[in-house]
Amino acid sequence: VLLGLIVVILIVPALLYVPFVQDFVVRIASEKASEASGMDISVGKLRLGFPLKLNVEDISIVQANADTMLTAGGVSASVRLMPLLKGTVDVDGISVRDAFYQMGNSDSIMWLRARIENGRIDDVDLALKQNQIVLGRSEIYGADVWMRMLPDTAAVKPDTTASAPWVIDASFIKLARVNYSMVMQPTIDSLGCYVGEAVLRNARIDMPHNRIKGQSLRIDSVSASYLYPRIAQPAPADSADAAAPSSTPWTITADTLRLTGGNALYAVSGASPQKGLDMSYIKVSDVEIAVDSFYNRGTSIRVPLRKLSAAERSGLKLFADGVFAMDERSMRAENFSIETLRSLLRFSASMGMGDMMTSTDIPISLKATGRID
Repeated sequence: VLLGLIVVILIVPALLYVPFVQDFVVRIASEKASEASGMDISVGKLRLGFPLKLNVEDISIVQANADTMLTAGGVSASVRLMPLLKGTVDVDGISVRDAFYQMGNSDSIMWLRARIENGRIDDVDLALKQNQIVLGRSEIYGADVWMRMLPDTAAVKPDTTASAPWVIDASFIKLARVNYSMVMQPTIDSLGCYVGEAVLRNARIDMPHNRIKGQSLRIDSVSASYLYPRIAQPAPADSADAAAPSSTPWTITADTLRLTGGNALYAVSGASPQKGLDMSYIKVSDVEIAVDSFYNRGTSIRVPLRKLSAAERSGLKLFADGVFAMDERSMRAENFSIETLRSLLRFSASMGMGDMMTSTDIPISLKATGRID
């Protein structure tokens, strides 16, 4: 009897590596999961390799009302077995292809759709006891994200659900061929952005201390557009029951930020560009931005602008550098320089915070020199 029990214990796990057994188990598991969750869950094919190499194809998860949908052409992962015994999930690699996610529908306040052609992470270390995630090289190629938000006057209830404070480290994240579009009436008629390539290095999200830090962010080949309605409607007033902001503000820092080869459009929806500089239709190209030692914490922000250059469709070319800073007391421009082909302005300025229409004692200072050729 003991020998038979040992044989069963050894054979049952081994059977999970047999393809026709895997097909049978997946079919039964999908049916039971669908019944228990009320969702339509299906898996086309699952293959488990030794010890924990998983490949899944044709995944579909759909809510009964179709508000939430998740599909994927294929997902693969390779998990190391021994670290699991120590409470650590160590994944050699995760990849996904042809993934689609939808939240909400045409009647929802927020409707989100996202599609990814290919994505992969070379290495993932998840320490459950320490609440820490370490990501290796991560890449996403070909992504489309679309979001629509409608006005919502309902009171927002505070979220009292406790969440674990995780620390997430990522050494290298690359995004390529990413499209993002958004509609948020009544303030945004349409907002769109295409990113040819973006690379983030050595980033950390420290939730216990409310900190986000990145060593460098480089973005190339950006196209962006922002169209706003001709008559902007006031946004609904915040409800008194709205969730209060966090008592501890997040601190966001970045050593270097670089954007090259960009173009952008800022215009009234439906406007036709007029000759010369038209403030209702501003279109710039050859945009380059360089920022060092970026800092933001709550209402405090410091942006050391090392370089800003752009060419407007009217022929105006702009070059600028300087430091922009703001806190709860004032807004400042330090050692700023703005130059065009025929003019130059250098200045330092500050203005106290407040409503200039109702307050007469707001401090304002300006020291400037310039020339016009």
